[in-house]
Order: sequence, then structure tokens, then C-alpha cells
Amino acid sequence: AGLDAPSAPDAGAPPCDAAGGGCAPSCVPPLFECDGNALTVCETDTSSNPLHCGACGVTCGAAGTCAASACDGVVEVRAGVATGGQVTCARRARGGIACWGEGFGPRPVEVARIADAVGFDTSGVHTCAVRSGGAVLCFGLNGTGQLGDGTRTASATPVTVSGLTDATGISLGWAHSCAWGAGGLGSCWGDWVGTGDGTTVDRLAPFTLSL
Repeated sequence: AGLDAPSAPDAGAPPCDAAGGGCAPSCVPPLFECDGNALTVCETDTSSNPLHCGACGVTCGAAGTCAASACDGVVEVRAGVATGGQVTCARRARGGIACWGEGFGPRPVEVARIADAVGFDTSGVHTCAVRSGGAVLCFGLNGTGQLGDGTRTASATPVTVSGLTDATGISLGWAHSCAWGAGGLGSCWGDWVGTGDGTTVDRLAPFTLSL
């Protein structure tokens, strides 16, 4: 009796980390204490902050973006010029591709169906991308079968190249396409001039090169 009751903890004070000693901020990811200001505890969302992406101090560069705690800046740009087309495309670190120019307009437009590209090329009239699992997607003109889907039908939406499952790289000519894989084999399709199959017949699907 007569003793003062213990005071309640200050609800506005930062939580204490007993294991670390003292009253260090105890944040729930993706929120972290990055500015060192005790008045703004756990102020940084590292899932989307390009200056602190995934962790405090991890920057994505001047033009980079941060999504799902990973930087997504531009890592590759290719331009293609051909009769009837002039296109430039950029690949971002997380695998998305955006293009501008003929058929897209003056500003970059996100390409549908491609979110995990590890490489790509563009001829100016068609574009192909290698996906992380080894498949290849192509879009654009297709008069000689350069999209590799077994048809000559142009497609603004990426279509899957028939039969390719282990591609690691891609290179395009104006009217043909070639890819190579980890096993050392190369394949080409499209205009017969560039397919290397010894014939004068366009290939609408990949032909394995004999080298």
C-alpha cells in the first residue's frame, strides 16, 4: 500500500529486441529500419523501394525499379531495322520485355506472355525471346515461317516455337531465326536462305543444323 503502481509501457516506443540488447527496432519483413532515425521505426518497404531493394542499402540504379524485393532494371537493349519495320526492345533483369517503334508506338510497350526471358533478339519485323526453361517465344511478321510455329500467320502476341525446349540463345535475320542450346546443337527456321538445310524450301519449324 502506498507504492505507486508500475507504469504501462509507452505504446509509441520502438519494440525491444532482448536478444540483441537494448531497444533495437524489431521489424517484420519486408519493412526494415534503414534511415537510422528512431522516430521513423521500420519505415522502409524493401519490397518496392529502389534505394533499399530486398535489404537496406541495396540500390537498383538511377533508372531501376524494385518489385517483389528484387531489382528490375534494364539489362539488355536490341534494335532491329528491316524493310517494313524498325523496332527496339529492352529486357529487364526479372525477364520482362518492352518494345517500341513500328507496331508499338513511340513509347515502350510491355510484351504479353514474356516474363522470364533470359535472352532475346529482334530483326525489326519479328522478335524472339528465350525463356528461363529453354522454350522460345516469337512474335511479328511470319511470311517465311520465321516465328517457328508451323504457320505463315503473323502474330502480335508471342507464339511458342515448335519443338524447342532447351534453348539458351537466339539470333535473328530479317526473315529467319536461329537458336542454340546447352547441348551444342543449333536450329534454324524461316526463309530457306538462312536455315542451312541444303534446300530452297522455307522451314516453318526448327531444323537441326548439321555442323
